[in-house]
Amino acid sequence: MFKQMLYAVGLAAMATPAFGAMEWMTDLDAALERAAREDKAVLIDFTGSDWCTWCIRLRKEVLDSPAFEQHIAGKLVPVEIDVPNDPARVGGEASLQKNQQLCLRYGVEAFPTIMVLSSQGQLVGGFVGGVDVAAACKAVDTALENMSTLQQAATLQGKEKLAALKRVYDSLPEDFAYAAKGLQRHMVEADTDDSLGLREEMQIQDERQAIEKRLQSVHPDDYAARLAIIAEEMPQAMPANAELLARMKIYIIQEQIREDFTKAETVEDVLHIKQRILYELVPAIPEKDRAVRTEQIEKQFADPQKLLEQMQRR
Repeated sequence: MFKQMLYAVGLAAMATPAFGAMEWMTDLDAALERAAREDKAVLIDFTGSDWCTWCIRLRKEVLDSPAFEQHIAGKLVPVEIDVPNDPARVGGEASLQKNQQLCLRYGVEAFPTIMVLSSQGQLVGGFVGGVDVAAACKAVDTALENMSTLQQAATLQGKEKLAALKRVYDSLPEDFAYAAKGLQRHMVEADTDDSLGLREEMQIQDERQAIEKRLQSVHPDDYAARLAIIAEEMPQAMPANAELLARMKIYIIQEQIREDFTKAETVEDVLHIKQRILYELVPAIPEKDRAVRTEQIEKQFADPQKLLEQMQRR
């Protein structure tokens, strides 16, 4: 699943040499422990080292460049969380799964993603996608400023504390909303009169996380189980999550249909696919689009035999 995103723990599980002179760790917990001892931040490179072109390019041209290495020297503990095609690159399947779980834990949806954590493990900055050395250095500087701001916020109370926390939160990339949940909770605690309106957003995220946990408990290919969970959760979900579930339902049905297309052997199979689209997919899409979609389906399936032959040639 990670290879579809827009987007290494070695046997020693401590540190391995990177492509450049800088030493990259591969165990996040060990990196955080080291950062706490040395009062440094942690820089995490979420990457797909043997398949993600932009990841490879970022590592070679930016992260391993002398200019970037010199810029972060003595300030950050770098750690690589790799999700490669070949599990052997990270020491085996167990290590690969551990790295995949870390991607889920931090809400990584695109590769490469660079996150900077404070010495206490709080998200303080980073970026997503390819950038040049100057932009990467600037992102690090912002993260280190945020780390200092969080340390100061710990000594503040009330509105002053909230203002400091909000400055850090507002500086984070939008892609980091999930990973910033801890910071959001601190803001909610400091915002006693909910002046920022974050409590509802936190409720939405908590509910969404619970739903995602249920969906992850079943096999991705078990379409019926995934759709059953969505059907159960949707009526009671908050509006924002109900909308997300509706989109997920469409996506899962489309996955089923694509699989049906690959297995179709007879005209009857093709007609069965058409019925599934008309009676399962079309009712799931927004009402304003249903008439147009139905017309498109009728045209697509006007000659089932011809459509079957087209599918078999692929």
